[in-house]
Amino acid sequence: MTLVESEVILNELKPFVQSWDSHGTPLKADVVILENQFVVIGVDEDVESPSGCSIDRSVKKMKELGQQLSIDFFNRLKMVVKNDIEKKTIAYASLEDYSEWNIFNPLVKSVKELNESFLIAVKDSGLLV
Repeated sequence: MTLVESEVILNELKPFVQSWDSHGTPLKADVVILENQFVVIGVDEDVESPSGCSIDRSVKKMKELGQQLSIDFFNRLKMVVKNDIEKKTIAYASLEDYSEWNIFNPLVKSVKELNESFLIAVKDSGLLV
């Protein structure tokens, strides 16, 4: 994504996460953009967990931003791989051709996993068939 797109995303999402709630209880949440490619919304579940309704609101917000910017944030058939020289967005079906590369792990579920295993070897990702 471009610098302008990143600014639009953060300008829209920062106020959203600051006022985000779960059944009236405020969520402690933040948003960052990593690698100029990944929008990460995090919630401190020790304070309050998001409900289905609050998650639906975040999905709706991301879909609205996607339409506004012509970005498909929900295409799970595109993977981002990286080696020492370059980073590429590839089709999931081509992942085997990049088995010696690293992949940005689309399955991280926590800040700890994000910090420890966001970039992993494709061959160790469990995504190869």
